[in-house]
Amino acid sequence: MVLKYNIAIVDDHPMILNGLIAYLKSVSYVETINGFLNINDFKAWIVQNPIDIAILDLRIHDKDGGFELAAHLKKEYPQTKILIYTAHLNSSYIMDCMSIGVNAYICKDSPVQEIKNAIAAFNKNEIYYSDDVAKLIKQHKKLYFSTLTNDELLSKREIEILRMICKGLNAEQIGAALFISKNTARKHRQNIMSKTDCHNVQELWQYASANRLLSEKY
Repeated sequence: MVLKYNIAIVDDHPMILNGLIAYLKSVSYVETINGFLNINDFKAWIVQNPIDIAILDLRIHDKDGGFELAAHLKKEYPQTKILIYTAHLNSSYIMDCMSIGVNAYICKDSPVQEIKNAIAAFNKNEIYYSDDVAKLIKQHKKLYFSTLTNDELLSKREIEILRMICKGLNAEQIGAALFISKNTARKHRQNIMSKTDCHNVQELWQYASANRLLSEKY
């Protein structure tokens, strides 16, 4: 089932903002689209107008306002998906965004089609990176947790359980879905955390996201 999304864009470049609005109006699974040139107008508007997806520039009026806004939205509107659309292909920016749970990171040098791809990924509850961002993540060891391939590090069952953990399922829910006991589900989780050197769900999400394990291709 393809969902219809209410989307807002915050970008202080009028040409980019208007171009994105025009492009997204042609996407079949976009219900509404609203654009804002400054953060304050958007924050006042969203109080009365809940949205499904926020597309944010990182640097707004020469400040890191987009990142701060993303963190604010994750806290106040946790159901809103955050798509960062920025000119900054920078590993520290990417890692910071991953740490607060941003759902997509796309460089403005990428084809605009990448935004449509990201929204399609949201429909499957997946994280999305444009190709250049994904390559940068792989190039910097600090942005992923192992030099082993996923097949070497985790079994197919462990990858399946990791994906379920990242979707917010607890041991009892995982056990019911896979027809195993909740204790077995807990043991799998412990093994996954040990293998990946992760210590909490946020780190597991970062690992899965950086290694692109949130899609069904594994």
